[in-house]
This record gives sequence, structure tokens and C-alpha cells, in this order.
Amino acid sequence: MELALETFAFIAVVTTLAPNCRFVGDSEILIACYDGLPFTAVAFHSQNRTDNPNCVSRRIRMLTRRLVVPDETFYCLVGEGQRPLVESAFSVVESNEEWQIYLMKCRLDVSS
Repeated sequence: MELALETFAFIAVVTTLAPNCRFVGDSEILIACYDGLPFTAVAFHSQNRTDNPNCVSRRIRMLTRRLVVPDETFYCLVGEGQRPLVESAFSVVESNEEWQIYLMKCRLDVSS
């Protein structure tokens, strides 16, 4: 169940919402930025579940920089397992739990 919740937003973005998305990735992480809303929404998927979480969150931050303007506020919809990665990768302005999914309002700091 947790895996389904973690990938819910990402699956929606790469299937139904794909025509309105921009993507960037590397060999293990794919970041999607959905442009069909009045605000920036980002989803990600990481195949790597064994690496150091700090390394994974750093890679997520670096890839997201290619899609999000520095200091821009954006949203991530993530499961419990991804929440620490988001908290480590970005400055979290607000986090709301809704039915085991977290809607996290984030900012990509220029200094990070």
C-alpha cells in the first residue's frame, strides 16, 4: 500500500497528465513537473532504495533545479516514505497529511 501511495502522483503525471509535463532524470531518478495548474507541481520516482538518503535527496534537488525556478514555491504530493527525501531536498514551507499522502509546499533555495 505504501508503494502505491508513494507513486500515486508520479503515475498520474507520466500517464494521464504527460502531455502537460516536463521531465528530467538520470539513471535512477525521474522528476516530472506538471504545467497544467496555476502553480508548479512536481512528482518524482527513485528506483534507488538502498543509497544514502542524503545522496538521493541531493540528486532530487539537483534535477529539480532544471525544472523549477530558484526560490519558486512548488508542491509535491508524496507518500510517507518519500516525505524525508522531500524534507531533506527542499525547504518545506507547509506539509498537510491527507489520507496517508502528504501535500508538501516547498521552495527550492538558491543557496542549496
